[in-house]
Amino acid sequence: VRLGFFIGDGTGVGKGRETAAILWENWLRGRKRGCWFTANADLLMDCARDLRDIGAAHVPSRLLTAIPAKAAVSDSFKEGVL
Repeated sequence: VRLGFFIGDGTGVGKGRETAAILWENWLRGRKRGCWFTANADLLMDCARDLRDIGAAHVPSRLLTAIPAKAAVSDSFKEGVL
């Protein structure tokens, strides 16, 4: 079963921490890949900060644009947050 969620709260509510916590829980349960969608690519640093602040600094994060256009995501992204 594949599930997703949507957090539509306003600025400063803690959406990043909520997302980081959900991804961290999934990581601990053996689900080592997750997607974090945002409208702003500059928020990758915020993603890394939120993961660090909840104790999940070792979980890798990368931009989708870092994967070559013709490469399969499943081949070049084995674990972490995309």
